[in-house]
Amino acid sequence: MMQTGKTILTSYFEWKGHDITVQCSMLSGKEWIYVDDVLVSEKRNWRLKSSHPINIENDDLEIQLHMHLFGAVAVYLIRDKKCVDEYKFGMTHRQVLKGISIAFVSGLFFGLVATAVAT
Repeated sequence: MMQTGKTILTSYFEWKGHDITVQCSMLSGKEWIYVDDVLVSEKRNWRLKSSHPINIENDDLEIQLHMHLFGAVAVYLIRDKKCVDEYKFGMTHRQVLKGISIAFVSGLFFGLVATAVAT
């Protein structure tokens, strides 16, 4: 079943009449790849780059997700090591500042907890 929510990014591709849906959660780092509404790949990723190999009608394809500076996300459809389609999600300045603020407060909190535990 497709994911929904404010933190889910969804992009769509088409290959030889088949619909490819790529979803990723900005909150949990989970990624889902669907072909014709059937889940074909799923994983959690906390890195800046992720890859999902898929096969459609004997064509080996790859879905790549890249997290760029300041939170922009790009999704690429790759065949034979060449990008055949791409979709990019940009972030507003407010979203970037919110992300930086959350990271700062989280780091401060965990730093204080670690200091308290160590002493």
